[in-house]
Amino acid sequence: MKFLGSKGNSQLTVSPDHFAINVGSGDLEVFSTPSLITLMEKTAMQSIQHLLLPEQSSVGIFIETQHLKASKIGTELHCTSEVIEATDKIVTFQVRNHRQSRWLERREPLKAVNLTAALSRGLFFENI
Repeated sequence: MKFLGSKGNSQLTVSPDHFAINVGSGDLEVFSTPSLITLMEKTAMQSIQHLLLPEQSSVGIFIETQHLKASKIGTELHCTSEVIEATDKIVTFQVRNHRQSRWLERREPLKAVNLTAALSRGLFFENI
């Protein structure tokens, strides 16, 4: 499959827009889990964006992760993704997030943090 092994990376500096209190996921001024998921999905999309056909798109449908470390304003976060499995409709990514060599999410031994996305428009949701 043309997606297998494709990689993406991105970075983000934590700002008040990313705080749990400002996105409705908590009451602290720390990087929110919804913001972490958004960063992961954005990075995964960058892995395959250039390979999609004009009639294709991608949307996350499953993610397995744990957000274990709080990040304060100004913290530089880095995210990498790689396609580890692909079919004609489903793409699975290994996504890793870190700041200054510390991982932000936990991965079980022998199992990657996976984000799975659906490909194509319209028909996909009827046929999964």
